[in-house]
Amino acid sequence: MRFVLFAALLLATRLAVAASVEESTFAKLDAAMAQARQDQMPLLAPEAWERATEANTRAHDNFERKRSPTQVDKYITEAMTAIAAGTNTIKVGHATFDPVMTSRTNALSAGADQLAARIYTTGEEQFHKAAATLEHGHPEKAQTQAAEAVQSYRTAELEAIKGAILRDARHLLAQADQENVEKYAPLTLGQARASLAEADRAIVEDRYDTDRARLLAKQAKEQASHALHLAAQIKGVNSSNRTFEEVLLRSEAPVVDIANALGVTPDLTNGVASTAASTLAAVKDAQHNLAQMRIDLDERDERIATLETTLGGVSKETVALNTLLAEQQERRDQVVQVEKLFEPNEAEVLRIGNAVVIRLVGLSFDSGGATIKGDQAALLAKVEKAIDILNDSVITVEGHTDSFGGDESNLELSQRRADAVRAYLLANMNLAAYRISAMGYGETRPISTNDTAEGRARNRRIDLVMSRSGD
Repeated sequence: MRFVLFAALLLATRLAVAASVEESTFAKLDAAMAQARQDQMPLLAPEAWERATEANTRAHDNFERKRSPTQVDKYITEAMTAIAAGTNTIKVGHATFDPVMTSRTNALSAGADQLAARIYTTGEEQFHKAAATLEHGHPEKAQTQAAEAVQSYRTAELEAIKGAILRDARHLLAQADQENVEKYAPLTLGQARASLAEADRAIVEDRYDTDRARLLAKQAKEQASHALHLAAQIKGVNSSNRTFEEVLLRSEAPVVDIANALGVTPDLTNGVASTAASTLAAVKDAQHNLAQMRIDLDERDERIATLETTLGGVSKETVALNTLLAEQQERRDQVVQVEKLFEPNEAEVLRIGNAVVIRLVGLSFDSGGATIKGDQAALLAKVEKAIDILNDSVITVEGHTDSFGGDESNLELSQRRADAVRAYLLANMNLAAYRISAMGYGETRPISTNDTAEGRARNRRIDLVMSRSGD
């Protein structure tokens, strides 16, 4: 038993010594290999890296086979020499191949190695070829080959972005083709195809701002699903005892249910059109009432807070409280006057905290433009009257956009539009410049969804925020 324990201890000691010797022998080479990999030698100096890797493998193999230290050192020296040669090439490669490295990184970030593997692999091969050419001392030829790799990587990146965004819609349209949906729901299927094509164009136009493309792809997916559903329903009518009357009645039922829930009497004498219109009107009334209730609640909270603050102060007099309440009532009366100036399609007048906000829903600009058009004069004349009514206010003209377009360009556009409105008001009113400022917020303060045309239209707006001096 003692002999077995002694033998095991002796073996462990020898293994530990061998590992220590190996570590000390290869320490410098292992560190150099790790640094070369970090410096991207496999990409920028592939032949030097291949020589270094092969020599490193042989050095370890000879060590394990207990070959002479001279033989091991020979291969270690070969590996170190190859790394040194590659290091010089790397310095030139970083300058020569900066565009291709950037395009490669972008392609990988988009998942091109998976979603556009064939084109990405072509780019890898072209890059490897260009790097080898540079190693052989032909920088101009290497640049030409690198340009080909850049094009491949960018194409792969674009295809990967398209694949990620358009995949589901493409799949559904392929399914629609297999199920011959064209025969039964050609209009809806055509809409899906058009949305998909527009999404594809949006990605080509700007592959890095994909908000619009994603929305269009989502729209195409929904339209394709709708077309598949319609086709299934039509096929069902053709292959069963159900009549078109039964199908139409079933389609009207949800509208009737919604109308009943809103207290609208359904009228199906001309189909669902009249009921849908009255139901929509009821929804808009409910939305308006809800908005007004919120405003009233804010005013109530403001009055309560004012009363609590005023009554809690020992030095506050009843006269001061009455004065404050009178000022608040005056402000409410002014807001009512301002509201009466505008039609619903011109402006919304809101109380937000202590400020009055005039949301100019009727003020529009050309796409990408910030010039106030001549047909806006009547609306802006009403704005001037509103400013005269709220004559103790300081005004901030706020510009806002929807989410389509780049963040920086939207911010710049919103600022130009706010500046244009400020300049117009200063030019047409006896208004001190210090009373009015302009601020662009771009797409950062939406008031509605950016997923629908109606929502984006609400988000593209000019708000006049009017606060009393000292508030």
